[in-house]
Amino acid sequence: LVEFHLQTTDLTGTPISSVTEGDPFLLKGFVEDVRMDPEGVFAAYLDVLYDTALVSVSGAIDPGSDSVYSNARSGSTATPGLIDEVGGTDGEGLPAGTEGDAHILFSVQLTADTVGAVTFAGAPADVLPRHYVLLFGTDDPVPLDNIIYGTTSLAVTGIKFTANDDFFAVLEDSIDNPLDVLANDSLGPGGGTLEITDVGSTSQGGTVANVDGTMLLYTPV
Repeated sequence: LVEFHLQTTDLTGTPISSVTEGDPFLLKGFVEDVRMDPEGVFAAYLDVLYDTALVSVSGAIDPGSDSVYSNARSGSTATPGLIDEVGGTDGEGLPAGTEGDAHILFSVQLTADTVGAVTFAGAPADVLPRHYVLLFGTDDPVPLDNIIYGTTSLAVTGIKFTANDDFFAVLEDSIDNPLDVLANDSLGPGGGTLEITDVGSTSQGGTVANVDGTMLLYTPV
């Protein structure tokens, strides 16, 4: 009778299936009356579970500026891994002709922390009877076996970059020649900062030093 949908988007609201490690994104929840003759969902609440090893909440729960579920709002992100009792009731009535549409229930910003595949899973709210799921046209709460709690998955990918070979000429007996080895390297989508984290030994003698992760100083034999 009722279906909850979950969707991941970028910060502009465009649906996404992957995100770069370190970047923020939005998780959105929708609710839909899926009866043959829909009259609309009056009250909708659910829990959403996720893996804290991969993502973390980085913003407040937003009902959405165009959400009809503006009354009796509920929702907490205080417990890691749980968006708890999120939802509300229809405050103004569904616009005519939209009774069977999926309507926005909430949006919350998260950050991708670790590479992997994270699943967001809807689950029944447990503060009852306050958070029963209710439909227009009937006074009875919707039985749990007549509610579909949706899931969605998001791939968290590592920061991609291109490292190109470098060629430098230095004078014999010179010291501390600056080598900007990052100048011809580039980051992929998601941006960030390239940094030198480690330097090995030279193959042709001399010494090399890392300067603040931004360039190398080379002294030939």
